[in-house]
Amino acid sequence: MKSNISAHDIVAFAIVELNVPISLDVLYSMSPNDKLYKALIEAWKAKEKRADARTALLCAVMANCMGSGKKKYEPSDFMPKEPKSIQDKEAAIKSNFMAYMAQRKGK
Repeated sequence: MKSNISAHDIVAFAIVELNVPISLDVLYSMSPNDKLYKALIEAWKAKEKRADARTALLCAVMANCMGSGKKKYEPSDFMPKEPKSIQDKEAAIKSNFMAYMAQRKGK
C-alpha cells in the first residue's frame, strides 16, 4: 500500500469503491495525464484484483476438492497474469540476444 496517499487517491477510492457519483463533465475533461485519472485507474485495478483473488480462492478450493490429490492448487494458479511491460519485454529480448551471441562465440 502507498505510504503517501494524495487527495486524488481518496477521491478515486470514493468514486470506485463507495460509488460516489462523478459528473460526466469532469470525466470528459480528464486526460490520461491527470492525477485523478491515474488514481481512478489504479483504484479500479485494485478493486478488480481483489475480485479476482476471491474467485481464484473459490477455484482453488473446488479444484482441491475435486482433484486427484496429486497436486495441491493455490489461488495464484487461477489468478490472471498481467501482461509484461515493454521494458520487461525489451530486457528479455536483450538477455536472449546476449545469450545467443555468447553461444555463437563459443562455437
